[in-house]
Amino acid sequence: MIIEQKRLQNACILEDGRKLVYDIYGAMEGTPYFYFHGYPSSRIEASCIHEKAEEKNIKIIAVDRPGIGLSDFQKNRKIVDWAEDVSELANELGFMKFGVMGMSSGAPYALACGYKIPEKLNKIVLISALGGVDFKQPGLKNDHKAAFRVAGSLPFVYRFLLLLCRIRHIKGKNAAKKYFRINFKHLALKDQELLQNPDILDAVVEFQYESCRKGLKGLVYEAKLLGRPWGMNLSTISSNLKIYLWHGTADLVAPVTASKEIERMLPKSIADYKEDEGHFSLLFYYHPEILEVLQKTER
Repeated sequence: MIIEQKRLQNACILEDGRKLVYDIYGAMEGTPYFYFHGYPSSRIEASCIHEKAEEKNIKIIAVDRPGIGLSDFQKNRKIVDWAEDVSELANELGFMKFGVMGMSSGAPYALACGYKIPEKLNKIVLISALGGVDFKQPGLKNDHKAAFRVAGSLPFVYRFLLLLCRIRHIKGKNAAKKYFRINFKHLALKDQELLQNPDILDAVVEFQYESCRKGLKGLVYEAKLLGRPWGMNLSTISSNLKIYLWHGTADLVAPVTASKEIERMLPKSIADYKEDEGHFSLLFYYHPEILEVLQKTER
């Protein structure tokens, strides 16, 4: 099982008393990269890249965001505030410089680090990036648009909807897998093919199951943040930062137009669009290539 490749779970107590929980994957003495999971997901999502990260001498520090997985909830937080948590954790771990890697809805959090703490970063890596609500995103499904609007303006309503959708995860993983299979039709063909693999499906369900270990409060708040403007001007991120984007052209969860809009605002970024790949398939099939590029650019 993918999740059995976890190397080390730990926690950092931040200055405000909150607990930030993280897992470490890959090479223990390798080049450090913080991994920011998607939504709804958790730190154990990074377990799927453990083996190749170890091979490429890359250390992955995968962190649960506030209120998600095992990390403590944080009141009144904003997306850009995440950079302060990451900076504090990096100091605790003794990292002077590091990279950040955002998968799907982890992308805005990776960009927040570029916006707030560029002096500490050497790279930003975005995989299947989710776009902001104010992005031009033709291809974003109407139900996804509606969910973001509700989450951003009526979080109490979204909580009820999330409860209905996620109750299967709370009740049991078999019910969650059944729910996932019913909704295969809403995914790209490559994603559907990937999730036919029972080990992969088990892993993805486990990633999501872990996200609500402490209930739905953190997930609802996260959705509220993603349903509103991110609160940062991406065009002001330092052009000296190396920014890489990977995206599947057939992604139906986070359309490729999101990465193209980010690329437009960050013209020095390097984008690689994979023909016909979906949302999950990009991470599972292409993480060896992504890690290879990161390793080569460290030399």
